[in-house]
Amino acid sequence: MTDPKQPRQHEAKPKAKPDSGTDSGPAPEIVAAACRTCGQTTTSECETFPFCSDRCRMADLGKWFNEDYRISRAIKDTDIEAGD
Repeated sequence: MTDPKQPRQHEAKPKAKPDSGTDSGPAPEIVAAACRTCGQTTTSECETFPFCSDRCRMADLGKWFNEDYRISRAIKDTDIEAGD
């Protein structure tokens, strides 16, 4: 039985690595960051990075859909031109 005072640990799924059969150079740098939803530490090797799990990723998406998150200013013409 788990201790209810301990935070729930999410199981991170490692990203699938392509099997090219040859070494293409130095390995990419692994980045560690806090999950944007729950704050648990996760790494760039996790399939759902920058989130620790699908659950946290979907919770964040739900906040966008519920308009809990918003763009802080109106979109300007220069923003549109810069995106081209």
